[in-house]
Amino acid sequence: MNKKATSRYTKYTGLIFILLAMLLIHRYIFMYADDLYYCRDASYGISYLPKFMVKELNVNGRVWVHVLLMGLLRYNGFLFRIINPIIIMLTSLIIAKIGMGFDAYAYDYDTDKRFLMSTLAASILFLLLDIQITHTTIYYAACSLNYLYPTFIVMVYAYLLYKDYGTERGQYRAKWWIVLLAILSGSSTQQGGMIAIGFTILISLYFSIFENKKFGRGLIPYYIAVFSGYGIVTYGSLKRALLEKNAGKGMDIKQSITELLKTNIFSTPALGYVLVLCICCIFWLIHYSSSNRSNHKNKRLPVININTAIAFILSMAACGYSYVVLSKKYNIAIFPDKGHFTIFNLCIIAFALVYLFSLIYVSILILKREGYPFPIFCTINAIGAQIMLIVADSRFAGTYKIMFPSMLFMWVLIVYSFNKFYDSKIFISLSLFAFALGSNIKIAIIAASVFVIASILCEIVNIHFKLLKNIIMASFIVLSLVVFSSTYEGYKNASYAQNFNLEKIEAYHQSDDKTVLVLKKVPNTIYGYNVGNWNNIPKFMKECYKIDMDTTIEYLNETE
Repeated sequence: MNKKATSRYTKYTGLIFILLAMLLIHRYIFMYADDLYYCRDASYGISYLPKFMVKELNVNGRVWVHVLLMGLLRYNGFLFRIINPIIIMLTSLIIAKIGMGFDAYAYDYDTDKRFLMSTLAASILFLLLDIQITHTTIYYAACSLNYLYPTFIVMVYAYLLYKDYGTERGQYRAKWWIVLLAILSGSSTQQGGMIAIGFTILISLYFSIFENKKFGRGLIPYYIAVFSGYGIVTYGSLKRALLEKNAGKGMDIKQSITELLKTNIFSTPALGYVLVLCICCIFWLIHYSSSNRSNHKNKRLPVININTAIAFILSMAACGYSYVVLSKKYNIAIFPDKGHFTIFNLCIIAFALVYLFSLIYVSILILKREGYPFPIFCTINAIGAQIMLIVADSRFAGTYKIMFPSMLFMWVLIVYSFNKFYDSKIFISLSLFAFALGSNIKIAIIAASVFVIASILCEIVNIHFKLLKNIIMASFIVLSLVVFSSTYEGYKNASYAQNFNLEKIEAYHQSDDKTVLVLKKVPNTIYGYNVGNWNNIPKFMKECYKIDMDTTIEYLNETE
């Protein structure tokens, strides 16, 4: 088998890796909280579907999302356990495809190698996610359908629209499948729909400004579709707001800003990703600073230019940021209680501004120098999706499920940077250390030690850099498996009581005696969402599992 054929055969390793890992853990994923409501509704049969759709239209407008959710939970979550890992794998694929850029379409060895690196990087990013993020985003059906699936659909829509509109010459004509994706994207969720609108506008503006391609009538169907879809979720949101006008805490802009900054930036689960994005920005800035000096005719050009200065400031800020997040944990006050800003408050706000500015600035540089617009598309939409939440109820602004779509879009910049700087041992080593730091300080020290020892050995024995790079990449995979195995064990241990209870419920339905049902209490754990429902069996759980309301629920002693 030749080199080219071998590459084609192995380039899907990253996707198979993430699929098998997710199938493995989904064996222990059950229905939680809102899942039980939708499973109950699914049990009413296909005749209930029209009524269900009307109800969802008036409750929140997320009609197709919740119809799909109801379908996946039809058989007590069995379909979700199969489909969700596939969607996670496909999300890794579309992030990798966008992160590769569109400068190479030929099926050659180099392209296959980049595909393998991109998909592996995207897969590792999923596996490195902290349980505080994953338990409400990808391992909980209701939130996965409301945040992961819409983000995936929007990414596919943006990818196909950009590629189709950019490659077609002459008078452009809309494609029905992209129009369908525009409708689905716009009508998914409030956040997903707004992002879809953002991509539609940004893509058409890019081709008009940078490619001198006049706005064609063929784009109009996409605008109609995405705005019409967004009108559906807006209608549902407004109706819900009118019904719940006295519910919740209401709008508190300062509190919302505080919660958004804490969740997106100043939290330990986000630490690794924020640091890696800082590293990406620093390397792009240094790269363009170096290219400026090498291409400039004036040899006396100052060593420190604007790019170098920003890189230096961001480097120092990232070091301070790491210390603050790791030492303060969640006790970070953005706004002072007494109205007077301290140096600490100002430093927190300054880092946030430098970090966000760097993301936008670097994305613009990539657009101008590389001619690739997706990093700026994703950055604008990711930041914009969070800014729009400032006027939301602060309780929802500070949740990881709300932050998750923006995080996925920022992964595009990480994967794109990984493609660019993969041959830099400093880049991949710092990235490994950043993720290790976000996962466990001890692991970070070990990772740093491995790099130092491997570097010394490479220098002493005169080993080629490729070996060191492979060692670092193997360390990345090991780190992701360490994080993933912790999540796997957590869900597996929590599943024993849940499996026991489901077996007892099955025996209960086969028995004529419906007076008493004996169950096990589920331990209080983050591995699952609201698993405590098993310990008091609220009404909707009885409805979901078809337990008679008059049946008495008793629990075994912990020793039994």
